[in-house]
Amino acid sequence: MTYIWTFFALLLCGMLELMLGVSGFYVPLLLMGMFYFGAFHHWRFALLAAMFIGSAIEMSYGRAVPMCLILMPLLTAFSKFWRWMGGTVGMLRQCVPGMFIGLLGGVAGIILKHRMMGTYAGSWKLALTSSAFGFVLFPMICGLFDMVAGWMALNRYTRLSSGRRDEWLWQQEEYDIDEDFID
Repeated sequence: MTYIWTFFALLLCGMLELMLGVSGFYVPLLLMGMFYFGAFHHWRFALLAAMFIGSAIEMSYGRAVPMCLILMPLLTAFSKFWRWMGGTVGMLRQCVPGMFIGLLGGVAGIILKHRMMGTYAGSWKLALTSSAFGFVLFPMICGLFDMVAGWMALNRYTRLSSGRRDEWLWQQEEYDIDEDFID
């Protein structure tokens, strides 16, 4: 059930990104979805699904360079780091990675625009609006996906534990805590 939820949530993100992109707005929803699912243990499946959906989106735009093949593994590593630092706990703490995801998507859009059109005209607007969309939308996406995952009794992003050991473990006291991330 987890894999089905992951695939259809990423597919929904990709379809909404494509519909908004055709309307003239660049909102990196698929990148945000990949960051969300990249923090879980099934990140390999999420990465494969996001790269497939991202490649389909880029082919539908007619892009020669599939930037998703570069951005998706970077976002997976960043989501693992964000989880390790314990940044999944509050919804307001998701504004920072959302802004970073939007900025990363905006810079990728600038590179693709320059490659296709040979100009950087208006590029800073693309990066700033994409970053602003990420700042606002990523906490909402986390809340929506967590709500649906809660209905289906699946792991939720805001309830993931960090990968760091706490201070008590460093004092050689024994606790029954798994060494890896706990989902």
